[in-house]
Amino acid sequence: MCAQEVSPGSSGEHPSWSTLEVQLEPPRLIPGRRAGVSSNPSPSPLPRHSHSLTATTTEAGDFLLFGGSMQGSSRNDVYTFSPGESSVTLLQTAGDAPSRRVAHKSVLVHKVLIVWGGDTRKDTQRDGYLDGGLYMLNLITSEWSRISIHGPSPRGRYGHTMSLVKNKLYVFGGQADSIYMNDLWVFDLVSLTRKARWELVNMGPDSDSVGPQRRSGHSSVTVGSRIYIFGGRESQFCYNDTWCFDTEKLLWAKLKCVGSLPTPREGHAAAVVNDVMYIFGGKGADGSVYGDLVALHLTQRRWYTFENLGCAPSARWGHTIAALGTCIHLLGGQIAENDHNDDNANSVSVLDVGFITYP
Repeated sequence: MCAQEVSPGSSGEHPSWSTLEVQLEPPRLIPGRRAGVSSNPSPSPLPRHSHSLTATTTEAGDFLLFGGSMQGSSRNDVYTFSPGESSVTLLQTAGDAPSRRVAHKSVLVHKVLIVWGGDTRKDTQRDGYLDGGLYMLNLITSEWSRISIHGPSPRGRYGHTMSLVKNKLYVFGGQADSIYMNDLWVFDLVSLTRKARWELVNMGPDSDSVGPQRRSGHSSVTVGSRIYIFGGRESQFCYNDTWCFDTEKLLWAKLKCVGSLPTPREGHAAAVVNDVMYIFGGKGADGSVYGDLVALHLTQRRWYTFENLGCAPSARWGHTIAALGTCIHLLGGQIAENDHNDDNANSVSVLDVGFITYP
């Protein structure tokens, strides 16, 4: 397959998306509890949107899905997604679990799932309250715990990004209703052995101004010690800019990219394979919902647009994508209101980018 910088009317052989029906495995019970053992399959986690999906897998090769909105109701359930078998398993959990939420973020650190942020108010009816707690799920014991934080911490929000670099979590941007943010906070996981603390990151003097403008609904990927931010929205304006934060130098840099720049958007999803960041979907400031796949070669800083990808997923926003090897897996999302093709009701879309060659 050939990627084109400007590809309308492109021709030739292209790799196609494939659609795999999700297999429902029996729920995984809490260790040591035998009551309620059943061979019945897990309830389907799809369709849903505004959930989180870890960028990395467990030792068994599973991604972890948490929360989101399903049939108009927020959730706080946890599933494993096994891309090898295209199967999902509901995890039964106990402890101090996060409340139901949407537009949060999660990361996987060894055998612990970490969840922070999100809009928690739809089902709790607590006006003005956005949960700023940091929650950790021990995947061995299936026990949730809320971490006691010492000192200041980031304001509760949704639509932010959370990135893991070595042993540190970085939270950037997001919004609390009409208030959009561009602050950057870091949580050192080593502090869990002492006094758990968040720290507001102070930028180096050589950063581009003060970094990215305030925004929500943007995406992020991590490559080595660098975090790449794309897109997002502030009020009635959407962005299509790309920023890089160097966690070692504490510097923001706005990338000067060439090629076929994507349409400004929010609510899209991003994943990285080798040195390429792939973006799918999202929606514009006017409510237009996109179903395109674009890619940024991070070293060359060149954007590519893909056409004629075969059975591509419907246009959508609020979905997640994650890469394992050269395969990108897409789960969920909210399709356009005028699109009645519910092709993602109980399925996962997969694209093998290993067939893509760049000019």
